[in-house]
Amino acid sequence: MLEHPVVGLGALLVLIPAYIFVGHPAKESGKRSAGWEIAIGVSIVIGLVAVAINRDPAFALFLPPIAINLLLLVIFAKTLLPGNEPLITQLSRLERGEIPPELVSYTRRLTWVWSIFFGALVIESVLLPVYASIEIWSLFTNILNYLFIAVLFFGEYFYRVVRYGRFDHTPPLQLAINIARRGIASLVRP
Repeated sequence: MLEHPVVGLGALLVLIPAYIFVGHPAKESGKRSAGWEIAIGVSIVIGLVAVAINRDPAFALFLPPIAINLLLLVIFAKTLLPGNEPLITQLSRLERGEIPPELVSYTRRLTWVWSIFFGALVIESVLLPVYASIEIWSLFTNILNYLFIAVLFFGEYFYRVVRYGRFDHTPPLQLAINIARRGIASLVRP
C-alpha cells in the first residue's frame, strides 16, 4: 500500500485533466485553443507524475489504469457537453442511419452510464493502491475491471433487445468489429 499523501496527488491527476477537458464549457467569445488546453493539462500531469515517481518509484505502476480510464471518461463525457452529440448516439447513427427519437434519448442516457462507469474506475484506480494490497489492486486492474466492462457491454445489449425489441440491433461482437474497422477516431467528432 502507498502512503496517504498519494491520494492527493491521485486526485489532482484526475481533477486537473477532467477540468481542462470536460469541466468547463468554452464561451464563444473567450474560447481557448484546444491545443493549448491539452498542452497545459499534459504539462501539469507530467510534472505531478515526475514528483510522485521521484518520491516513490512504485507510483509509476499505478498510472496506466488511471490514465486509460480517465481518457475513456473524457472521450465519453466530452460528447455530453452542450452542442455535442453523445458518443453512443454517434455510434448508433453510424450503425443504423436515422435514429428514432426514443433511441436518441436512450443513447444519451447510455453515454452518461459509460461516463459514470469510467469515472468510477478512475476513482477505484486511485483509491486501491492506497487502501488495498497490491494483489487486490492487480486483481481489479488486470482482471475484474475488464470483466465489468464486458458485463456492461453485453448486459446493455440484452437490455436493449428486450426493452427496444421492435428495432434492429447490431450484435455486440459485430459492433466491436465495425468500430475496429472504422477506427475509434471516427467516433469522436471534433
